[in-house]
Amino acid sequence: MYATSLVTWLKVLSTMELSLAYPMVSLGYVLVMVLSFLFLGETFTIHKLLGVAAVITGVMLIGYK
Repeated sequence: MYATSLVTWLKVLSTMELSLAYPMVSLGYVLVMVLSFLFLGETFTIHKLLGVAAVITGVMLIGYK
């Protein structure tokens, strides 16, 4: 999995600027929260939802051209 991740990351960096690609890594936190809800039965709290909203908003602002 690490090797696949590395190859994918190198492919992304060959097509995008680092300043745009790197903030997308923080979307992993959003993915982990959603997957933990679906597969582990964790609950969403208002603080978690606000944090996810902040991450998504930040990525959108940085990625906006």
